[in-house]
Amino acid sequence: MARPADHAAAEALQPQRSLGNQGLLRLASEGQHAPTSAEIAAPRALASPAPLRIMRAPAEPYISQINVFLTSPQHVTVDWQGSAPQDIRSTFRCSTGKGYGDPDDPPGVCNRSCCRPGANPCASPNEQRGARGSCCTPVGDFSIQHKDRDHSVEGGTIPFWMYFYRQRGIALHEYSPVDGTPLSHGCVRLDSVNAEMLFTYSHANVTRVHVEGSATPACPTGSGVACGTTASLEQPPEAEQLASAEREEADVPA
Repeated sequence: MARPADHAAAEALQPQRSLGNQGLLRLASEGQHAPTSAEIAAPRALASPAPLRIMRAPAEPYISQINVFLTSPQHVTVDWQGSAPQDIRSTFRCSTGKGYGDPDDPPGVCNRSCCRPGANPCASPNEQRGARGSCCTPVGDFSIQHKDRDHSVEGGTIPFWMYFYRQRGIALHEYSPVDGTPLSHGCVRLDSVNAEMLFTYSHANVTRVHVEGSATPACPTGSGVACGTTASLEQPPEAEQLASAEREEADVPA
C-alpha cells in the first residue's frame, strides 16, 4: 500500500495535460507553482533513457599491444590477451624509419644535412618524428586505426597494412628487405609471415602500438654530404613503390 508521501510525489510527476488549462489557472490563483515544461519532461526522459552503446571485446586470443623497439637490432614484441596460438613467434625483427630521403623523393622530403660522423637523424636534437617531411618513425603510444588487407598503391598493392599514425601515413606492413636496421620512410616493415600474423590477431581501436628507443640510421655517404641528394643513396626500383605508398596518405611522406 502506497504511503501518503509516495502518493504526493507521484501526483507531482503527472504530465501537464492532466491539469488542463483550468487546473493551471487554479494553481496560479492559489499562489502555487505550476510545473514548467522542463520539469514535466525530466521524469519522462528518466523513464526512457537513450540506449547505451556497448563495445564488446574481440574473441580471445587477440593482440592487446604491439611493441616496436627502434634501437638496433630493431625488433617487435607482442602482448596477448589470452593464450598465444601455438607455433607463433611473439618476438621478431623489423625495419623502421631511416631518417633521410632518396634521390627520387619529391623536394622537401627528408631533406636534411644528416650525414656527419656520428650524426643520428632520428635522435635528439635532429628528430622530427611527427613533422611533415620526416622520415623517422614516431615514438609514443598509439593504436591500430585502420586495417587494409591489400593496400592499393600506384602499380600494385602492399599486403597487411595497418595504420597507427595516419597523420603521416605511418603503418605496420609487409615489405622487404627487413634486417633489423632502419630502412623505411617511417613505416614499420615486417617479414610476410609476421605481418600476416599481426594483421590476423590485431583489431582496430583495440590493439595498442607502443614505439620506443632511438633509431640509428647508417650514413650511406661520406661526412658532410646532405642526405637525399647523392646518387649513392639510390635504391632498387621496387623501393620506389613503397616510398610512394608511404607518402600517399594526406600527401605526407612516411
